[in-house]
Amino acid sequence: MSQTSLNIRSVFLVPGLAVSLGLVWGFLFPIPIESEEPIEPDLTRQAGNVAHLSLKQEVVTRKDRLCLGDLVEIQGVIDSDKWKILKQVEIAIAPPPGLAKEIPVSYLISRIRRVGFSSEDLIFGGASKVRVSTESTELSPAEIEFQLREYIEEQMTWTPENAMIHISGASKKLLLPAGEVTLNFTPPSRYEFVGRGTFAAEAFVDGKLAASFHPRVNIEIFEEVVVARNPIRKGEVISDRDMDYRRTNLASVRGATYTDASDVVGLIASRGIRPGQILTDGLVEPIPLVRRRDPVKIVVEGPSFEVTLSGIALEEGALGDLIRVRNTRTRKTFLAEVSADRRVKLP
Repeated sequence: MSQTSLNIRSVFLVPGLAVSLGLVWGFLFPIPIESEEPIEPDLTRQAGNVAHLSLKQEVVTRKDRLCLGDLVEIQGVIDSDKWKILKQVEIAIAPPPGLAKEIPVSYLISRIRRVGFSSEDLIFGGASKVRVSTESTELSPAEIEFQLREYIEEQMTWTPENAMIHISGASKKLLLPAGEVTLNFTPPSRYEFVGRGTFAAEAFVDGKLAASFHPRVNIEIFEEVVVARNPIRKGEVISDRDMDYRRTNLASVRGATYTDASDVVGLIASRGIRPGQILTDGLVEPIPLVRRRDPVKIVVEGPSFEVTLSGIALEEGALGDLIRVRNTRTRKTFLAEVSADRRVKLP
């Protein structure tokens, strides 16, 4: 026992002798080493390959969604697919146009971890949080009203000098994403650009719908229209001396009006008309050239022939009206167009 202890102490006391003995032992009794595949080095942990991320203090964006590459400056990253993916990691949704939000660095780290990246591969520096705002375009109420007014003046059949266009419901400014702004307007169904109506308005930015709203419009049209000068009885033929003119707001009138008295001369009143009443298409009608039960001539025309038959009108009609008539000989009934006094032709 004492001899063994002495030898061990000798080894520790004489370092050179221990090294020599180890070399001799390894030469005489070599340790077998198993063959292994080469291990892929962890590039992210090598010097110069750790990602140094410097968080920006403020970012102004046009994007809908924010990625890591938008919020930090990346340095010391190898050019690999892994780090290209890192830049595209989605962090947050951008704030609405004209507004801002703050994103702390701790939130960025949590988002990076969720997609499988280790925080050990990243070194963060710069600001402790980034302030993100979305670039915006402001559309003022005056600009909206100007464009809507232009649209109305292009679409209506009235002259702008006779129109008073009142617009409401567009009193707030629109904050839209930055880009080329286009406004589209749609009038109410069957709107004739006179009176009240609610339009559908859409704001597009670079061709993409960004906002919609509904401005209200009231259009007053003032024109000189034909009115009755004298009382006119139902069925009475209207003459030039029965008419006058008056400037009127058409928004308060139902039916189509007349601006030229010559368009009314020769028509008959379909009902009684009082003095000062505006003449509309619902108050007058053409003089019937064919009355019910009138004998009529039925004309059948061809490229090189014309045949006239006898018939009976089953309906009243003015020039150009289609009415039912009956052939006197065959008793057959068909439609024919009134072409003259007591004369019809097959269409």
